[in-house]
Amino acid sequence: MADALSRKSHYHVVQPLFEDGFNLMHPKLLYDIQLSCSLESQVIEGLETDKGTFHIKEKIKDGPKTQFQVDEHGVLWFQNRLVVPKNQELKNLIMDKAHLSKLSIHPGSGKMYQDLRPHFWWTKMKKEIAAYVA
Repeated sequence: MADALSRKSHYHVVQPLFEDGFNLMHPKLLYDIQLSCSLESQVIEGLETDKGTFHIKEKIKDGPKTQFQVDEHGVLWFQNRLVVPKNQELKNLIMDKAHLSKLSIHPGSGKMYQDLRPHFWWTKMKKEIAAYVA
């Protein structure tokens, strides 16, 4: 039985080059470095500027308990699911990742909704997924 220690790592680290006793990364290697945000971090960034999110956070402060909650980092959650802002491009990106994945075998709207539901929430999510798949 394989365990976590016997599995190959999918990460590799570029070791910095040493020049005259200083730890400097070689300039040729530096321009090849690319940063990419995870899907969750893109959603969290979108929440910071979303007006609807601001209104929900204000209602949470003023009103009784709701199914929404804000964590210690100011991120809005709905029943342990990350709230997606009203940004159609971001929603399409999430649906693309779920639908076009090599492991998904192009699921229908029901399966895609079940795959996304534990992680994300937005208003009319099921309806938008059905329209995306159709």
